[in-house]
Amino acid sequence: MWNALSCGFIVGQRDEHGSVIPGTERIVEQSLFGYYFEKLKERFESAFDRWDYEAAKDILQEMEMRGKTREVQQFISFWKPIVEFYASWDLFNHALNPKGIKGISPEHKAFVGKLQNENRSEQSVYLLADLLNNADRRMKEGRFDDAVARFYRIIECVAQMRLGEKHGLDTSALDLEKIHPHLQEKYAAFRNERSVVQLAMMRSFELLRDLGDPLGEDFFADEELRDLLQKRNRSILAHGFTSVDREMCERLYRKTLEFCKKFDSRIEKIREKGKFPSYRDIEVYLEEESLCEPS
Repeated sequence: MWNALSCGFIVGQRDEHGSVIPGTERIVEQSLFGYYFEKLKERFESAFDRWDYEAAKDILQEMEMRGKTREVQQFISFWKPIVEFYASWDLFNHALNPKGIKGISPEHKAFVGKLQNENRSEQSVYLLADLLNNADRRMKEGRFDDAVARFYRIIECVAQMRLGEKHGLDTSALDLEKIHPHLQEKYAAFRNERSVVQLAMMRSFELLRDLGDPLGEDFFADEELRDLLQKRNRSILAHGFTSVDREMCERLYRKTLEFCKKFDSRIEKIREKGKFPSYRDIEVYLEEESLCEPS
């Protein structure tokens, strides 16, 4: 009996007409795994390119169960750590150690290192760039509500980062003694039941404006941005029951990117360094790397 990855052929001695002579027949099994493996690789490449790393992992597992050849095992051992690396990164797990993983570019190793940097001001722009890239991937997947939730968080992060890095203020527990006395009464009114002043996004930008920070002024001067953020609040993943469409998502994407540039003009260049590779990108990187190796 043959499995789904093999077929049988009848062979034997043949007469002058080319027919197998009765009694000499025997069945020869021929594996179809080579063809099947190529199809699995095509599926793997497609999953990797659309950032569906869970599907890519499943395909590698299927390969491992189906084929024990050296070629298959080499393919799995090469791609498995790469898939796990980008799958973790895509889930904002920045505690990654890419050392020793062949196929991860030095640029991406350096980017992950920046995300782990304890220097908050150095880390901030890389975190924003990473959030933008992650949101961009969700948008390209058609997951507009997920993307918009990320854009909202990015704008919120900008306020938190500016207040922390430039003014030494923590929005999760505002120290009133650190702000001008004429502002203390206003923000003391926002104490919660634990007598802690916690500032949401709008209040954070209001404080920036009160402090004379241009970023606060820019936020309240941008009516389109604030209108889009209000629409996000009506999203089913926020406080409402409506879904986000492509047009609204793309508009908020453009406004978010524009606002991030006001926070740090390097954001676009840094984003480029952290964009996830395609299957072919990794192949090209390996080809270029092999050409640079000493002969």
